[in-house]
Formats: sequence, structure tokens, C-alpha cells
Amino acid sequence: MMICACFALSAATAFATGKNKSHKALNNAAQTLSAVYENVEHIVWSSASNNMTKASFTLDGKPATAFFNPDGDLLATSISVGYADLPKGVQKKWNRIAAETPVIEAFEMKSEEEHAYYLRTDNGGQDLVYRITPDGFATVYTGKKK
Repeated sequence: MMICACFALSAATAFATGKNKSHKALNNAAQTLSAVYENVEHIVWSSASNNMTKASFTLDGKPATAFFNPDGDLLATSISVGYADLPKGVQKKWNRIAAETPVIEAFEMKSEEEHAYYLRTDNGGQDLVYRITPDGFATVYTGKKK
């Protein structure tokens, strides 16, 4: 009986510790999000892989996503953008490589390691994603066929 009580106590402590850690991570992430961005609305919090916290929200009327480590540090942000909102260098590169292909979706990705724009297209039934950096370097990723 004593062994069962000890096991139950240690399981409850582990659960509470895990719950406190996730609550702390969420509080840290929420503080960072409010410090980094103004005009954030409709925030939905969730867990992501590698112990990250994910915030899906609307920023200035645009869908956005942010990822945070357990300490609440912002790791990366993805913000939907319209073609007209893309930097001129990205638009110029797009016009040189695929001007005839309509852009289905565009978003900006920012992290410490990367700042790029991703443009998704439908090229004759083939999903293609173009990664273009602000200085005009482009990479094409082939997606699935429809």
C-alpha cells in the first residue's frame, strides 16, 4: 500500500511539474508575443514538436504563426503576405523566373537563421514552392502532383 501511495505521489508530482512547465512556457511565449508584435488578435495557442509552443494569430488582419522555445524566446514567425506587399527585389526575381505562373499563397518567414519569402504556385497540376530571399536568391521546391 505504501508503494502504491509513493508511486501515485511521484506520478502526480511529475504531472504537476510538466503542467507547470508548459504553463510557464505559455506565459513566457505570451509575454514575448505581446512585446514583439502590436495589433495581435485571435490568438490560438498549441504545442508543437520539440517542446515548442505555437501561436496562430491575426496580425494587422493577416494570418500569422509564431514558434517559441520553452523559455519563451521567439524562434520563427510566418506571416501571410499579398503579392503587392512583397519587397521589390522579390517581385523582380519572381517576374524573371515565373511571371506567368499565378501565386496561390505567399508568406514571409523570419528567424535568426533565415529571412525569406515563400510563394506557392500551381504549375500545370504540380504544386511548386519558391523560396526567395530579400536579395533575390531563389530556390524551387517541387511539391505533390494533384
